[in-house]
Amino acid sequence: MPHRIMRAVVVVALAVAIGATASAEEFAARLETYLDAAKSRTIEACAARGIELPPGFLAWIDADPVRRTTVWGCRADPLPVVLGLRSLEIDLGEKIVRDEYPQLALAFAIEGSYSGPRPVAPGWNDGDPSPLGDSVPDVSPRPPLELVIPGDPRVPVDVTDASRELDRDDRIIAFLEDHPEIEVEAEILEPAPLEYDDKGIAKPRGKPVRATRTERRRLYAADVIASAALQNEFNAYMAANGHPEVSIDCGDRVVHWRSTEAVDDGAVRARIKAAHDLFHDAYRAKGRMPAGRDRPPSAAESLAWFVRNDRHPFPD
Repeated sequence: MPHRIMRAVVVVALAVAIGATASAEEFAARLETYLDAAKSRTIEACAARGIELPPGFLAWIDADPVRRTTVWGCRADPLPVVLGLRSLEIDLGEKIVRDEYPQLALAFAIEGSYSGPRPVAPGWNDGDPSPLGDSVPDVSPRPPLELVIPGDPRVPVDVTDASRELDRDDRIIAFLEDHPEIEVEAEILEPAPLEYDDKGIAKPRGKPVRATRTERRRLYAADVIASAALQNEFNAYMAANGHPEVSIDCGDRVVHWRSTEAVDDGAVRARIKAAHDLFHDAYRAKGRMPAGRDRPPSAAESLAWFVRNDRHPFPD
């Protein structure tokens, strides 16, 4: 967000909080009084927690009117914002936070002030907020952050290894991977036809058009869930390979690649979910999917990732 817009948004919010009905000069004075009071409360709250913020850090905040208004005025309690900003500085260094990416650091500090730490992966959505509670960002001394982007966590299992007894999940994955390729309708964007002007320069006539074409590819679990014929084939395969207890019934095209309608029948929904869980567990057990979700990145890790991408030397 541009500096002036950010400051305008914060000032409008503060105008409501302060109840500004006076002249511009009187409002500016009230604003400074408000910011000074918020700063003093925050420093007192830090002292109560045994935290002492470096004078240079506080001076840097106050040196720029946008930064000062944003940090001390963006929330009724600026403590998590200030400590979030200081925590980023400890992890990534003053140069990145103060000189090179100050607005990005401010954005991360403000966004992070609304949720607590999440050391483990959430069950479903990374965007699910974690209650802030009494937690505040860590500003204890520590070495600079080293951004580590791990490799592929999957460890594929040979599901046809005759040297061991093959289990249910081996058979499920073998059915999918050994199955002949299937034909599917793939949606594509056809480029608009070209027309040439008097100078012979080609220009597209109209917009790209959505079309479908038939492609052959390997079988996925979603294809089985979408097709009654494939479900019958799967059930017969599992029974023939020692697992008659494995049987799925999801109907025909109740859900498919481009379906949008909700499934209202509760019994059908339950059967579809059971099939999903069956395949999902097999994918994970045999290394076709990661065994679990990654923990959410910290604010410092996310900011470091943005910085890394911004600095990447793309070819001309």
